[in-house]
Amino acid sequence: MTLPDEFDTIAPRDGQAFEPADVLREMFVNAHTPDTVLTYYDLQLQRQFVDGPGRVWDVYTTDDTYIETLNLDACRTVSELEDTLKELAACDPDDRADWVAWSR
Repeated sequence: MTLPDEFDTIAPRDGQAFEPADVLREMFVNAHTPDTVLTYYDLQLQRQFVDGPGRVWDVYTTDDTYIETLNLDACRTVSELEDTLKELAACDPDDRADWVAWSR
């Protein structure tokens, strides 16, 4: 399934027809193919290929520095996923060490 280009950006969604929660719901139902890259402010989320069940996304900075791996199976709701992404964006980490130190 190929989603329209407007689903490439989770946030900010200024002037676009869908809300961030709409895009996050698509992540929850595995609507994206492996290696899909989505933008959340200054973060890039890349879907991993997982053999079998699993909804796993890696989070990178815009210069491709690894920050975190998100397993969507650990999130109970779209709101919980959105809160995690908001926290990551608020931290604005330069690398994984920044994120780990900030999230303690």
